[in-house]
Amino acid sequence: MPAIVGTLTGPGTVIEGGTSTNFTIDNTTINPTYSGTLTMNDGGFGGTFTPTTLTWVGLASAKTFVYNAPNSTGTATITPTNIAGDSTAPSSLAIIVEPRARLLYTDGYTLSGNLQQIDGNIRG
Repeated sequence: MPAIVGTLTGPGTVIEGGTSTNFTIDNTTINPTYSGTLTMNDGGFGGTFTPTTLTWVGLASAKTFVYNAPNSTGTATITPTNIAGDSTAPSSLAIIVEPRARLLYTDGYTLSGNLQQIDGNIRG
């Protein structure tokens, strides 16, 4: 059975349309001499990753990536895949894509956004 590449850790939530904090794949204790490349996917949920691949060249290190969530909510399963297939990729990790905050005012105007940004049309 091929050796496991390393361990995957990361955040549990991200705001729809936003970027997660770092996910980390660490091979320093499990397989410090691993050489190869991993790609990530979210099972077709619609997000993207930056960077799109992580590569090791026989040296122990922790590598990071972020998940760029789509404009939809739900649970995405982040799954690393070993391109060469010569080692077992880390286990998958779920991340919940939460809705942006939405506030409805009684005058019919709606504001939507998240903690970093508020978009809206406000009359003065």
